[in-house]
Amino acid sequence: MPWQQREIIQFCLLLLCVPVQYYISGYFTNVKDRERSQIVINTMKGIGEIKDNLLSSNFWTLKWQELMVWMFADILGNDNDKDDETTEESTEDGKFPKDFDLPSRLTRVHKERPSDLLFRVGQVVQFHTYSYIGVIIGWEYENEDTGQPVYTVLIDETFLKDGLLSLTIEVEQNKFYVIRDHEVRNRNLKWYFASYDGSQYISRQWLKKIYPKD
Repeated sequence: MPWQQREIIQFCLLLLCVPVQYYISGYFTNVKDRERSQIVINTMKGIGEIKDNLLSSNFWTLKWQELMVWMFADILGNDNDKDDETTEESTEDGKFPKDFDLPSRLTRVHKERPSDLLFRVGQVVQFHTYSYIGVIIGWEYENEDTGQPVYTVLIDETFLKDGLLSLTIEVEQNKFYVIRDHEVRNRNLKWYFASYDGSQYISRQWLKKIYPKD
């Protein structure tokens, strides 16, 4: 008897179980149990949204914009290198341009790190909605309704076309998950981070003083 469509889908899902389990156990070896559980939950939520993304015209518009940026990466990279040469000394001391809009939470030291924080400054994250990508530059407890910490995320400028987003946005920690091997493109990135190690961004000294336990 030929298989029905539902049976084929169920069989494919069973085949995926083993490699997915192997990936999770190997990829998150050095991650705490609490963080690993949250990452797995967020990943499953992200998988559930893939279908909606693939059918969304906005999703494909963003991917096209990302492709354009990638194609001209060399040109953009050269410009960024020149900027870094002229600002390296001042950024290390936390001296910003006169018109620089520094988020208020980055002006006071966060001596303690709450135990229920799942993410850290410097981690690259991707949003469940519309697949926006950015890097965390700060966090704070501000949402009294949900009791969740709010993160300040520097958005990859690939997603800033046509005024879709601002350079930084505030978002709760259940709205995104950590990704690796992605370098964020943002004109203000050099003010916050000194380098990228392939996994996350390394904060400049002034930012390390603001979040000493991150």
